[in-house]
Amino acid sequence: MTFYYPGIEAHDSADRSVLGTKPVVRPEALIKVDRIAHLVFEVEDLGPQEAFMQDFGLRTVEKSDTHLFMAGSGVDPFIYCAQKGKVSRYVGAAYVANSASDLEVLARTVEGASAVEDFEGPGGGSRVILTDPFGFKVYVMHGQKEKPVDEFEREKPLPVNTPFNKQRVNRGQRPEFRPTNVFKLGHIVLRGQDFQSAAHWYMRTLGVIPSDVNCDHDGNPRMMFGRLDRGDQPADHHTVAIAGGAPESVFVHAAFETLDIDEIGQGQQYLASKGWDHNWGIGRHILGSQLFDYWFDPHGFEFEHYADGDVYTADHPTGYGFTDRSGIWMWGPDLPMTANKLSPEERETKRGGIDPRSGKPRPWM
Repeated sequence: MTFYYPGIEAHDSADRSVLGTKPVVRPEALIKVDRIAHLVFEVEDLGPQEAFMQDFGLRTVEKSDTHLFMAGSGVDPFIYCAQKGKVSRYVGAAYVANSASDLEVLARTVEGASAVEDFEGPGGGSRVILTDPFGFKVYVMHGQKEKPVDEFEREKPLPVNTPFNKQRVNRGQRPEFRPTNVFKLGHIVLRGQDFQSAAHWYMRTLGVIPSDVNCDHDGNPRMMFGRLDRGDQPADHHTVAIAGGAPESVFVHAAFETLDIDEIGQGQQYLASKGWDHNWGIGRHILGSQLFDYWFDPHGFEFEHYADGDVYTADHPTGYGFTDRSGIWMWGPDLPMTANKLSPEERETKRGGIDPRSGKPRPWM
């Protein structure tokens, strides 16, 4: 299936005919994880990191001289962990297994897997520690104690007046000036040298399904937006996105879900008032359809607020499109010419080989 986006008209029918001719083939999965749970980083200074994440919308659960655990409003006991380190780096991400026996399967089957061990952090439970082909850690959890869902300041989008339906009469829109209410960790994007081995590993090890695949002009897959296999239960369009062709493994960004565009927009104002570094947004993506806004933390890592993302069941077919600028976003500011925390070479590496300065993102621009 070829996905449509504004700008694909720049590729004629002969060009587009290569899409899907070299499909990403799913291996049989060892297990099928249910959701992404939390991120783990090492950072040089926990103080500024905590301040940024609080302004971004997370809440401190536990803090020591060596660790910082922070939660969203959802059920996960924490969604972000920072460990004090000499060098700031992305360590890995955790996923929730559906059964304790799934951990045993991974410990027994996956090369380099740890034994099943108790987890001593918030929520407890047990886990297996794996290493993906990019060298990042993958923690597969089971038995963590979930927390109650925190009360949202708003649980419904603001009432909208349209030409055909006036829901709001004699009152205005006054979103509260505060951090975005972050509900959950939604997805991560990673890039490394070998796309095929990493994509195969995530599909086989965690049951990831390719929702959409970006290809080069010969039809070779270069990036996979993968969702989790939850059967008939809808899953986010992508929970882990994998790209290849980088000289070294890099963490591109992580995204956290909130309610609507007003949560994103008012949160943008709040983060700006605190002096944090904005990167890109607000806009709407094509693959996943999310409303987005990107920020840099104090150590140069990129984090996204998003809302209104697509969800698919397991039987939805894979889409194929080209790796170009026009397939990244539907509307919003152009992809940044520079990124505050990165050199031009580092920025190009993170962006999946797409140079924002090259070519027109839309035929009419």
